[in-house]
Amino acid sequence: MAFSRDGKLLAIGIEDETLLWDMATQTGIDQRLTSAREPLEFSADGKILATASTANSVQLWQL
Repeated sequence: MAFSRDGKLLAIGIEDETLLWDMATQTGIDQRLTSAREPLEFSADGKILATASTANSVQLWQL
């Protein structure tokens, strides 16, 4: 689980996917990141999410 630095997004790793949550509206964002799991980390500007992958590598997701 990771929050963006501005606190607007929450990324939650569940099994082999990561779900994004909009904290302002308290709703899920319709963008599931498959083959992604924890650890999770947002970039400083909140535009990229780094996740571990099921292939033992790092994936970068542009949000």
